Amino acid sequence: MKSGLMRYRVEVQEISSTPDALGQPTITWNTTQTVYAQIMPLTARELYFTKTVRPETTHRITLRYFAGLTSANRLKMGSRIFNIVGLINQDEMKRAWLVDAVEVP
Repeated sequence: MKSGLMRYRVEVQEISSTPDALGQPTITWNTTQTVYAQIMPLTARELYFTKTVRPETTHRITLRYFAGLTSANRLKMGSRIFNIVGLINQDEMKRAWLVDAVEVP
């Protein structure tokens, strides 16, 4: 893992739910930490649902390993949001995460 390639600053976020005044759950995303990452686009396609077009872009994001990252988290870079669909502990050495993610349009 070359540190020079990790030039994007991303926020690792986790979901939390709190009740509002009427007792209904309010979903919010809280940043747990900020890390540097390498982001590489993998595929781009357009999906057709009920006569509408929905673009989908997948990425491979490389992060330094840290405990606690799960597919329930998401990554945020500026205004771009990436939902995690797969995690790989590279070489099972706890050095790097290879994250497969879908960008939220």
